[in-house]
Amino acid sequence: MPGGTEKILTINSGSSSVKFSLYDTSLEAEVKLLSGKLERIGIDGGTFTALGPDGARICSRKVDLPGHGPALEVLFKWLAERPEGKNIGAVGHRVVHGGTKYTSPARIDPPMMAELKRLLRYATEHLPHEIKAIEAVTRAFPSLPQAACFDTSFHRTMPEAARTWAIPLELRDEGVVRYGFHGLSYEYIVSEMKKLDGRAGGRMVVAHLGNGASMAAIRDGVSVDTTMGFTPTGGLVMST
Repeated sequence: MPGGTEKILTINSGSSSVKFSLYDTSLEAEVKLLSGKLERIGIDGGTFTALGPDGARICSRKVDLPGHGPALEVLFKWLAERPEGKNIGAVGHRVVHGGTKYTSPARIDPPMMAELKRLLRYATEHLPHEIKAIEAVTRAFPSLPQAACFDTSFHRTMPEAARTWAIPLELRDEGVVRYGFHGLSYEYIVSEMKKLDGRAGGRMVVAHLGNGASMAAIRDGVSVDTTMGFTPTGGLVMST
């Protein structure tokens, strides 16, 4: 699997699922080669589904998925049998929380892993599974570079008042600030808006609606405020 540098595998690890996409970046515009998901991890009746570049289903089967590690082993084995899965050069992970230290995409290394483990108490529903996914790739392919893209990064532009309003100073010093989440979703929406009008300037209010939900105030393409702060309990009501 390691070897080339033109194919990038992206992994989004949830509490009971792993979503993936494989891209060819050798062309002027990146091309999605494969995508899919492994669902019901840690639950009876696990499934593995994969789609081709046209969205047609090319694999759908029931699999035993006792944990995120075994789920990724299923994915790696399947990719190894596909021509598209040859010569993957890097793996990118969606990581929910970068804290105050990681505010842009970065290559994963031992110091980052130590920081992510320190941040576990900040995101107990997501970070453990994302760390497991990173460790599973490391075990399977030790030489394959991995990068993390953080959901908190997009909101790093919020003014201090938006990040710290009504939070006692002693708690701010402990890292309790309004980080904001769903940043990768907002960043994607801004990029799509730029394609539509060429600039995505001015003021926008964007809603991320799903099992998790939030809204963001965006000005000239950057975040100035968001409804979700330090935890998911603030802002919009969500599925749980």
